[in-house]
Amino acid sequence: MWLILALAAAVFWGATYVLDEQVYRHVSVPTTMAIHTLIISVCAWLVAWKQGTIESDFQILSTSRVVAWLFFWCAVTFVIAEFLINFSISAKNATLAGLIEISYPIFSALFAYLVFGENQLNFGTSVGGLFIAFGVVVVYWFSP
Repeated sequence: MWLILALAAAVFWGATYVLDEQVYRHVSVPTTMAIHTLIISVCAWLVAWKQGTIESDFQILSTSRVVAWLFFWCAVTFVIAEFLINFSISAKNATLAGLIEISYPIFSALFAYLVFGENQLNFGTSVGGLFIAFGVVVVYWFSP
């Protein structure tokens, strides 16, 4: 099931980037992100309410300093990443920005190891990461 969800996310991210590129021709990145964030917030609150997880999640966040700090830094990195990719789309185009951004799994593996001491690499994921890195070089080298 995780594979289907991940592929579906890729489809929607691809559509989002292309739609955002068109929107950014008329509306600024910060305004677009603010409106998107408002819509995401309402939808996320409704899903959390429907799942019945709000109380237990706030209980964990209020009692675990470690989880609260992880949560805080996750939010900070999310905001920075969103601004960076959206400004990149606005500065170049959705396809090139997305093809470069796809290198993030390399950094996921790096941060998992450096921050949490987790080795999430095996032969297959290492080879895939090398292909991604090579792809980034090719995309950059041959981009107009």
